[in-house]
Amino acid sequence: MPIVTAAGREKLESDIRQAFIRAKDDGAKTGANPDTIISNLAEDLSSAIDSYVIACVVTILPGAPTLTKVTLPTTGIVPFMGNVVGTSSS
Repeated sequence: MPIVTAAGREKLESDIRQAFIRAKDDGAKTGANPDTIISNLAEDLSSAIDSYVIACVVTILPGAPTLTKVTLPTTGIVPFMGNVVGTSSS
């Protein structure tokens, strides 16, 4: 699990809070469409989580084995083993 800075976690929390506020405000409108509200909330939460996840920076510890070239698949999950310290760039 990456180590994240307080700023990275605060931004994620703020983005999630804003997603729920938008859902609440949209739901308070006359004639609100529940399906649209759910769709917007899902999109907002996905965006917040995606921004949080891709903001991580991986640092290889001194002495850890490294590779000079790695070919990765274009899709899917790639397992990783090794010593890694992650920090948020947010």
